[in-house]
Amino acid sequence: MQITRQRYRGRRWHVVHDPASNKFYRLNAVSHELVGLLDGVRTVEQAWNIVLDRHGDMAPTQPEVIQLISNLYNANLLSIEATPETEQLLRRQRDRLAQKVKSQALGIMYFRIKLFNPDGIISAVEPTLRPIINKWGFLAWIVFVLFTLTRLGSHSEALASGFKDAIAPSNWGWLIVVYVVAKAFHEMGHGVICKRFGGQVPEFGALLLVLVPSPYVDASACWGFASRWHRIAVGAGGMIFELFLAAIMAHVWLATPEGTLVHQLAYNAMLTAGLSTVLFNANPLMRFDGYYILSDLLEIPNMMQQSFKQLQFYMQKYVYRLEDVSPPTTKPGEAGILTVYGISALAYRIFLFITITL
Repeated sequence: MQITRQRYRGRRWHVVHDPASNKFYRLNAVSHELVGLLDGVRTVEQAWNIVLDRHGDMAPTQPEVIQLISNLYNANLLSIEATPETEQLLRRQRDRLAQKVKSQALGIMYFRIKLFNPDGIISAVEPTLRPIINKWGFLAWIVFVLFTLTRLGSHSEALASGFKDAIAPSNWGWLIVVYVVAKAFHEMGHGVICKRFGGQVPEFGALLLVLVPSPYVDASACWGFASRWHRIAVGAGGMIFELFLAAIMAHVWLATPEGTLVHQLAYNAMLTAGLSTVLFNANPLMRFDGYYILSDLLEIPNMMQQSFKQLQFYMQKYVYRLEDVSPPTTKPGEAGILTVYGISALAYRIFLFITITL
């Protein structure tokens, strides 16, 4: 196991990484201390009493301790001095696999399949790009993108008229091919920057995003980075790479005559690599790049789940008039952020579902 300290809004958290499953688990400081006291000699009750004496009201309650132990058990993070129950371990593995298959079946519009381990490719590319993966490279990227936008500004009519040709049925095949290539470049950005800061990228695959094929990489290793700016860099890496590709293709489009295949492919790349990454990847209301960037900027881990729990708390307290319900956070500022984000994300999901259905 690998444990990394992180700080969110002045609070210390511990992120536990299981390399075998490449899963991450987050513990607050008190829960981490409680788990550390479970040394195989103390009972859970003895460890809990020690934490109670040290932290008082900040210590977890009995139900919270039971839930913590249950979560550790389900994640295979508990170890005891006894012969392991093989059948029990296998049953939990089968349950996790069944849950994964079930979620894939229910989320057919977000179906994914693993293809191969891209570590060799990313390890070969990363040293070449390492000298420019820094603040100076980022500033150069900004200058290049702004320069490209300035050049495109005087061709707004040609850009608008080219949209009809781009979405014409005769161009759909090329549009999909360019889209897949652009997204592969996007995912390379995540992987290379994750590798740059010491993370591993063990999985490359394909997913059906609203029935459209798209590549992906598993760059979740960045969740264990101590620096939030490194995590943000990984989250933004895909968009940085993709917008750089769009900027290059913009200059190709400007330099080629209208009506040629290269001219049309360049426009396709601008449309897919430029417009799609801004409208979808940068959108924080869905769990894409913009969501993880905003979560780190606001220092609210698991912001989507926390915001829905906040709305659930309001429903239980003010609509159903339930007693003994507790909010996911007691900080007024954080509660306000979760409320606004939860309502916005829920409204956007309903809008998106209706739009896709129609």
